[in-house]
Amino acid sequence: MAKPDRLIFTLIYLFATNGVLIAAGAPPVMIGAHIDTPGAKTAYSDFQAFEAAIGRPLAIDSDYEDWMPTSSPSGFPDLARIAWDKAAGRATMISWRTDFLGADPTAGCATAADIVAGKYDTQLAGQATSIAGVGVNVLVRWHYEMTDNNDDTCFNNGVPVSSNLVQAGQNYVAAWKHIVDLFRARGANNVRWVWAPSANLFSTNSGAVDPTTWTYFYPGDSYVDWIACDHYNKGDTAQDFAADPNIADFYSQMSPRGKPLMISETAANNDPKQNPDPQTTWVTAIHSALPTLYPAIRAFIWWNEAGSAYLNQYPDYGGTGYQLVGRGLAAFKSLANDPYFGASSGVASGGPQLVSAASLQPGANAPNSLISIFGTGLSSASGAASVTVSDSSGKPQPMTTLYVSQSQINALLPAALSSGPVTFSVAPAGGSAVNGAFAAAPVAPGLFAANANGTGVAAGEITVVHADGTTTSDVVFTCPTNSPCATKPVALGAVNTVYLILYGTGIRNRSSLANTSVSFNGKAVTPIYAGPQNQFAGLDQVNVAIPASLAGSGTVNVTVTADGVSSNAVTIAVQ
Repeated sequence: MAKPDRLIFTLIYLFATNGVLIAAGAPPVMIGAHIDTPGAKTAYSDFQAFEAAIGRPLAIDSDYEDWMPTSSPSGFPDLARIAWDKAAGRATMISWRTDFLGADPTAGCATAADIVAGKYDTQLAGQATSIAGVGVNVLVRWHYEMTDNNDDTCFNNGVPVSSNLVQAGQNYVAAWKHIVDLFRARGANNVRWVWAPSANLFSTNSGAVDPTTWTYFYPGDSYVDWIACDHYNKGDTAQDFAADPNIADFYSQMSPRGKPLMISETAANNDPKQNPDPQTTWVTAIHSALPTLYPAIRAFIWWNEAGSAYLNQYPDYGGTGYQLVGRGLAAFKSLANDPYFGASSGVASGGPQLVSAASLQPGANAPNSLISIFGTGLSSASGAASVTVSDSSGKPQPMTTLYVSQSQINALLPAALSSGPVTFSVAPAGGSAVNGAFAAAPVAPGLFAANANGTGVAAGEITVVHADGTTTSDVVFTCPTNSPCATKPVALGAVNTVYLILYGTGIRNRSSLANTSVSFNGKAVTPIYAGPQNQFAGLDQVNVAIPASLAGSGTVNVTVTADGVSSNAVTIAVQ
């Protein structure tokens, strides 16, 4: 059977003008939480209880700390909490306030003028030295929501921010740069700086005078590692996160900057009187929207709080605020256990993570297969970097890079790569190398999905061989404008043979075709071909006849197994 030449790969890759594959799908997403206890630190036990409720560890622990190291109950940096998170495999994100005492804003704050004048340099130097010694990268979200918190007037030298946004922005940027420069001078290069306004700073929908107001407050790409926003459904009416114009405006303006994006605070109220309730609607929409509409959003943090002052205007409200309960908790648990939201804290804290470019799941990778590396600071601002890999021989080999940005690199692993532990190094042009590790194995099947997220409808097609010997072809997906790709039903005729063509990577080194199978809802079928696609380096192809007995099955889960190693599952629809 001839291999088809239909170039459906545009759903998996962006193409350069010379036909070189340059970009694979969306990276996996980290999830985190803040368990809010007003006026107190989040207890370790409360955080662990939240993890138990969702059935998995979180990647990020979101903590809130005050300006001075001696502040009570939460001075910056809380070294004990960072160590606790490190031991559990989490990244710590510190939301660092300018308040002297977060529990009492009337106690005063560090002003922009005093910070820039050097009043706190001795204190800051000590804090930088402390955090530089923790042995792990730390996310620091300094003076978040800088235009709409109660302490913003204090920080802005006693002048309301709204009275002069341009001047307020200049004050903010000068203070931000002063702190970052001082930390870097003290060797605190393990800090990943998270810039986090409220989403309304990017959109006229929430009353912003100018949707480009954010430009007054942005410190510049060289001073920011992550770009974030905070956004909630604070009311008692179900709202769709995916259709929220504030999120859409944030994404459209920030994603072109090439930085990883984060929703650094989000939540919605549960309401047992509504069906669906606002919380369930919000969480379900996040689950579907991030992989399909907002792939550059690489982390989001749930604000878990029982009770909310915002609900005083709803006298018939019978819920418990932002706390995940009932249907909302079930929806969040479903999201949390989706592999797309399973990225580790190594990505959150800036350490590079190497995964299959097809499945986007951590695990072993095969020689001559396509991989993606996700992290921060992976390249220079111009997109220049080199990547090397070292197996048990200890001799570095270059990877062939197909796409390079500051947060993502797509590459082809060398064909001569020994099985076992492997290290890799990413060296941005003119910058410091970052290192990571993975395991190499002879085969590591991964299948591409039409939504470029490693799950859901397959990025595949069918060839129908009719009774008279003629053939027709079609794809197994449909991708409506501004909506996720969905399955396109496959019809199995009584006298036709229908072949499914799947695309993946890590398959070509299988020992034999007899040791390769395609599973349709658990029914194993030996393919007629499983090997290189031969048009694009590292891309593999599997051709297999769909069993006629599947007629009328509806959604069918499909996996490929080679030499006992199974791929991620994708789906087709059979009518």
